[in-house]
Amino acid sequence: DFCVENDRKKCVKLMKKLYEAAATASVDMARECCIKKDFDYQGADLERVGGVPNVDVCLEACAGKADCKSVAYQASSKNCWLKYKLVGANPGKKVGVDSANLFCFAHRRSLFEKCKRDKYDFWGADLTRLSNIGSLKECAGKCDNVDRCVSVTYAPASKYCWLKKRVEGLRGGYNANVQSINIACASGYGDKLNDNDICVLKEYDYEGADIRKLSGVSDIQSCLANCAKEPGCKSVAFVPARKDCWLKYKLYGASPKDKAGVQSANLFCYAKRRPENFEKCKRDKYDFWGADLTRLSNIGSLKECAGKCENVDRCVSVTYAPASKYCWLKKRVEGLRGGYNANVQSINIACASGYGSNLSSQDICVLKNYDYEGADIKKVSGIPNIHSCLQSCTKEPKCKSVAYVPSRKDCWLKYRIYGASPKDKAGVESANLFCFADKNKSQNQDKCVRKKFDFWGADVERFVNVGSLWDCYGKCRGRDNCVSVTYVAAAKHCYTKFKVEGDRPQSKDSCESVNVACLSGI
Repeated sequence: DFCVENDRKKCVKLMKKLYEAAATASVDMARECCIKKDFDYQGADLERVGGVPNVDVCLEACAGKADCKSVAYQASSKNCWLKYKLVGANPGKKVGVDSANLFCFAHRRSLFEKCKRDKYDFWGADLTRLSNIGSLKECAGKCDNVDRCVSVTYAPASKYCWLKKRVEGLRGGYNANVQSINIACASGYGDKLNDNDICVLKEYDYEGADIRKLSGVSDIQSCLANCAKEPGCKSVAFVPARKDCWLKYKLYGASPKDKAGVQSANLFCYAKRRPENFEKCKRDKYDFWGADLTRLSNIGSLKECAGKCENVDRCVSVTYAPASKYCWLKKRVEGLRGGYNANVQSINIACASGYGSNLSSQDICVLKNYDYEGADIKKVSGIPNIHSCLQSCTKEPKCKSVAYVPSRKDCWLKYRIYGASPKDKAGVESANLFCFADKNKSQNQDKCVRKKFDFWGADVERFVNVGSLWDCYGKCRGRDNCVSVTYVAAAKHCYTKFKVEGDRPQSKDSCESVNVACLSGI
């Protein structure tokens, strides 16, 4: 009515300024009301954090701590005590100590709608379930005076309200029937929470479902990086005191539970929180062939296919065919052999999580506990590692791949790219030169392509009507014994070879040649 009776444009500008001033004032008022100076929320301590510059940073630390509701801060010592009770156990006056709780800020800052998570479930970490609750806001209000409660999930249809002791429960995920909110966000102190704050569960053990234990691992991030390289690894449990890292084939281990001194995390949590990685990691027209766990039908997209991988033991990557809507779940990062296929798309969770973005060609190409059985050229003994085994392969005519037994230091050289009968086998490592060549081609092709040069002789087969040198190289991949090619562009002829540089390498203007040993970088 005020605006109708006065100049409307001037009125709108004035009202805007009043709203902005009120918003600023509400922030300042929240601090005035909620930070109690010379007052100590004594007792109910979770931990003490040293070297904290001010009470706001102390509150941020609380927002990132499971079951933290309040703090006491001493400026003179820069000590910050995190508390699991709203006002500690024995609140009282104390000079030089400031205290505050996240709930006071949440009630005074208008962040509820921004922080509400529709169709999202903070599953697990339940303190209790309440009935006949009228709204998410009422549900959140019930959290105030319950020790350790820091978030809630609410089901409107049933009117159930779950109070939680972790910011996003044990595992956040889509659920069309619920809403969730965490008090850290609503307080304004949770906006600085990073992926580690959400995905790393401290004092919690993904017990069981172990693949193996690694010792001497510096932190949980390094533990996750090792998981990204391990076939079938979905999650980890890390013990900082002993620097032990346990790699797991189940998303949450076999028997997840609270346990002091243990941290746990899974790659899928990071992948979901980093959606920008999905497009970056998606491999169009690329097939993660083999290492299948199962094939699913009627799947609508690559993203839906990747979602199906989450709760399947050992699933770490997928390949999806849009035309048929088939989805293949895989137990190795790039299956057994990645390669071009115009009809499919693929993605691996290690890449999407951010922990697989730096996987080396060795991480991808060396298949542990897998045997390229058969198609042997010969056995070489006393070889220290698989890299040396591959180097022996580059020097041997017809050699395309190897199988290596570390315990015996035996190296088997093969004339087929995957041996004769490839299969899972404990204690064996296998690799082929073409995988390394595919990974390193872009950086090696300038030095490896020999223009005006003929790898004369040692022919396996001749092909006609071949469009390019790289099409010719593709012919070599699946041919037994083939390790190099010479291509004649004018005639479109392709000669595949069983020796690295043929019998008599020589200059020839009409030819260009390349060998897989050079491209591989081995």
